[in-house]
Amino acid sequence: MALGAYWLLTWTGVKATVERESVSEWMRHRAPLAAAYVLLLDSELDRIHLSLGVLPAPEWLRVMGVAITMAGLAVAIWARRTLGGNWSATVTLKQGHTLTTHGPYRWVRNPIYTGILSMIVGTALVEGHGRGWLALALAIAAFLVKIRQEERFMQRQFPGDFPEYRRRSAALVPWLY
Repeated sequence: MALGAYWLLTWTGVKATVERESVSEWMRHRAPLAAAYVLLLDSELDRIHLSLGVLPAPEWLRVMGVAITMAGLAVAIWARRTLGGNWSATVTLKQGHTLTTHGPYRWVRNPIYTGILSMIVGTALVEGHGRGWLALALAIAAFLVKIRQEERFMQRQFPGDFPEYRRRSAALVPWLY
């Protein structure tokens, strides 16, 4: 919720859109992401036996979950601030679009997604429901689809700089993927 509020507050100031993904491309990543959020956050699912079991979580694990969630939120906000006017909730090219390679983008091409996935991991640890891990799998799948779409746009927009940036940075997790 805090991330959504931040997105709404900073929506102004983004550059005008020149090109946007199609509705079908948008649905390919948005639908599984929406399902992930419902699985993760809708406690009513517990009443219809979609909790997938409750994992006994010791207090230290719940505290670690809160810390991971807060760290993910901080990374996502830092990344959003770094993008500035290039940011969009959809896959777009902006007027005067620039390739952002500083701040958290120095290490990861998609730090907003890294932050969101961290928040899902943290929430899954705090809640202790198996459905949180299913939500994580859906969110990862959604972001992998969206990353492919974005990288096609970036490759086309920055044919000289993007391949080098892609070689020296991870997609989601520094030094791993």
